[in-house]
Amino acid sequence: MKKIIWTIIILAVMAGAVFFFGGEGRDVLKNDSIKIGAILPLTGDLAFLGEEIKKGIDLAVSEYKDKGIDINVIYEDDQSLSQVVAVNAANKLLNIDKIDVGLTMLVEESRSIAPIFNKKEIPLLLLWDSNNFIQGSGDYIFSNGFSTELAGESMADFAYNRLKIRTVAIIGHIDPWADIITRSFKDKFEIMGAELYTMNNLI
Repeated sequence: MKKIIWTIIILAVMAGAVFFFGGEGRDVLKNDSIKIGAILPLTGDLAFLGEEIKKGIDLAVSEYKDKGIDINVIYEDDQSLSQVVAVNAANKLLNIDKIDVGLTMLVEESRSIAPIFNKKEIPLLLLWDSNNFIQGSGDYIFSNGFSTELAGESMADFAYNRLKIRTVAIIGHIDPWADIITRSFKDKFEIMGAELYTMNNLI
């Protein structure tokens, strides 16, 4: 259990790629080896995000190896949110590579693989965002990203209280992530007593 706890701490540091893990605690992992499986969008529309996260992970791994901590990262490409590809990657990492902990980027990537990690009792950490789905996904699913619902609610609060807007029209993008934000904005805005003129989604 101690190994898992320290692994999650390290992964949180890796995700930001700007933090430094110091103190006496890092000695816990010395002379030990941790195998990480990272399922990221390395091709397709979201590859530019996946590649930047990969660079941050590689940088952090290099720094830890200089401190005598052996971390091995196995990358798998989910081809920008392909659920079938992500499931195949998760099964490979868990059953063949025998990873200690998994990484992925977005909530949408995690929907199909979270149950697999939970069943295997292997931690999965999301690096980009979080939402209510993640909070109810099980004891082995974690996120250090921002809350999608809270992002929408915060925008509604800013529009109502700072900009003094009382009527809005919402034009959103058609995808699950945008849908959560627009609906959270709408619900919060209406609860505060404002009016929604119209809400439309575009491709």
